[in-house]
Amino acid sequence: MTLTTLSPGPVETGFQRRAGMKQARALSPVIPKTAMAVAEAGWTGFKEGERLVIPGTMNKLAAYALRGAPRRVILPVIRRAMGTAKAR
Repeated sequence: MTLTTLSPGPVETGFQRRAGMKQARALSPVIPKTAMAVAEAGWTGFKEGERLVIPGTMNKLAAYALRGAPRRVILPVIRRAMGTAKAR
């Protein structure tokens, strides 16, 4: 049996635009992956028996950089980086 966790990072789905949300500060320099690219990476990882699939170099760097940090330190940083989503 295989269990694969997919951690996609930013994905261009149109949800944010439709919901009237502004882009978060942390995501402004990041080019979102297409839903198809994320799905293909997840499917390939699943077929190869990978336990964790993180598409994209920047997503991998961010995920691994945060692994050892305590949550009480990381959560305020993430909250600030993500900014406040605003509805229209």
